[in-house]
Amino acid sequence: MTKRLESLTPEQKARMGSFAQEWIQHGWRTQPLTEEEWKVVEDGMRRCYEHAGIPWPGVVVRVPSPIVGAFAAPAAQFLITLHRKLNEKAKNAKDSGGAVYGAVGGAVYGAVRDAVGDAVRGAVYGAVGGAVYGAVDGAVDGAVRGAVDDAVRDAVGGAVRGAVDDAVDDAVGGAVDGAVGGAVGDAVGGAVYGAVRDAVGGAVRDAALKTISQLWNHRFGGHLWPNWRAYVAFFRDVVELQLDDDIWDRSRAYDDASSAGWWWPFRDFVMVCEPPVELHVERVGPDGWGSHRMHCETGPAVRWSDGWGVYSWHGTEVPAWVIEEPTMEKAMAESNTERRRAALESYGWGKAITEIGEEPISTCPDPGNAPHVLKLYSLPKKYNPYGQPVNLLVMTNGSPDRSGDLRIYGETVPVKVSTKGRDGKEYPPALCSAAWQYGVDPSVYAQIERRT
Repeated sequence: MTKRLESLTPEQKARMGSFAQEWIQHGWRTQPLTEEEWKVVEDGMRRCYEHAGIPWPGVVVRVPSPIVGAFAAPAAQFLITLHRKLNEKAKNAKDSGGAVYGAVGGAVYGAVRDAVGDAVRGAVYGAVGGAVYGAVDGAVDGAVRGAVDDAVRDAVGGAVRGAVDDAVDDAVGGAVDGAVGGAVGDAVGGAVYGAVRDAVGGAVRDAALKTISQLWNHRFGGHLWPNWRAYVAFFRDVVELQLDDDIWDRSRAYDDASSAGWWWPFRDFVMVCEPPVELHVERVGPDGWGSHRMHCETGPAVRWSDGWGVYSWHGTEVPAWVIEEPTMEKAMAESNTERRRAALESYGWGKAITEIGEEPISTCPDPGNAPHVLKLYSLPKKYNPYGQPVNLLVMTNGSPDRSGDLRIYGETVPVKVSTKGRDGKEYPPALCSAAWQYGVDPSVYAQIERRT
């Protein structure tokens, strides 16, 4: 019978920090898996299927990066299902269109992530949570999540999501064909492609893209999602919590299966990607939520062996040019405010102001941010994407960012901003532009003592 845990011993509490660091290093792994380690991964997947009561397909396809798996895994399941349905309907060619759209539903049915998750993650987390709720303060979970999940997971997921959405929206069949062909190869076979082309033509591409958009994120995060596993493993390996049934067997199976990268479980196969070969993060706070974020000033912040990766500037996902080839023109043409800020920081504000080639048209002390100064520039047409005259207000960030740095940044403001306050006084255009940004009267902004 499960005994509820109400508190930890001093020794167990003392182990939290080092235990979290071990899991953080696991989440940050950039070394390729050995063949022995791959055997452990595949055996863990097999045991997860067994715990879920789903027949083990015995086919594990390795792909080099999350972007390949996001396209290839659902597309492969769709094509396998379609091949079966076309065989079933081979005697009635008129019904081949029904086979295509039936294959979409079949592919969705073939995704078993939820079943595996309920059988393994759900069972383990429910048992551990029920036994230890309130006993700990989340130190292990928070430290690991802050260092790995928050720093990497959302960025990679967002980059993949963007790529998939773009491909689906644009109906880029070549991206699908290349991903499936390169990752699955003979597993699907020329017979499938031949049957697809001969039977239904373009309908397949539309259906395959629909399947990809529905199923690309039906995956587990592998070593990049370690916080839940670290939390559970602490009670399993350090506290040695006694639980009923086979809870720890399920936990170990999921740990082993998640030792590589993202993985997609389907009824006919499992697809799994390798760990990245490069990962750069920066610490911006103490251990816990939001402790780290991705950042690299020279290339991708995370990169896989096939060259795919994610660029990040102090936690903001950016296009490659922001890091590798930033220019003033590209930066000012960027519509996203955060990306524009990152691009200009990457380019260098000193360099940007020099390139503007003009003296400021107005300067004044920033009353809300002493001892710093507000500088207002007329933005040359060459760097102005707005189709109308605008000024550029250059400021110093009022509060340090999470790394402790005070950043210089700029924002465009209208050329025509009232310089007279409600008190009847005239104020410098730079101050009035800052007041316009805050949506307050210049007389109010002039009285601000500190910026929060």
